[in-house]
Amino acid sequence: TDADKANANIVLVGGPCANALVQQLVDAEKLDASFTCAGGTPGEAWTPGAAYVKVIEDAFATGRIALVVAGTDAADTRLATSLLSQGKLEDQTAAGVKVSGTVTTPVITPM
Repeated sequence: TDADKANANIVLVGGPCANALVQQLVDAEKLDASFTCAGGTPGEAWTPGAAYVKVIEDAFATGRIALVVAGTDAADTRLATSLLSQGKLEDQTAAGVKVSGTVTTPVITPM
């Protein structure tokens, strides 16, 4: 609900084509427009075989954070969620990373 997203830090899994809250972040210019899914068409940021993990400050309310974990398809999103849950991104200091490869041999690129 609107109250839930305004009163808590949240994790959003799936890109804007699968998760309307992620598209809301794009529409509000909190997430770069290249990550859009306007009209059901993914924006140019979406690279096949890659996923993104991004921290969005003041996402839906001041002082509240959204962690967006999304790929170009379900397999890419699973890669990102697996790396995140296994702690393989804990040393990252950038507000976002692009991930590709596999869980055992990930390629992690700060954004």
